[in-house]
Amino acid sequence: MPASAAGSAGRVRLGKPPVQIHAGTCHMIGSRRRPGTRDEARRLLADGLRACTHCQPDTQLHIIDLAKDADRLK
Repeated sequence: MPASAAGSAGRVRLGKPPVQIHAGTCHMIGSRRRPGTRDEARRLLADGLRACTHCQPDTQLHIIDLAKDADRLK
């Protein structure tokens, strides 16, 4: 996959705060989105934004145990 968001970094909705991160090839991506970089996707996931359960961009970006870390920090 390419390094661009269209490959696996994720998508962010235009004009609104992001709700969920998707891989660029995910079939669950809606029509309102914008490409993001891999670093942006990693930052958003680390900040607690949900990863799509269908395409699992957190797994594609080799990020694991974010849910456990988020629960621990609360």
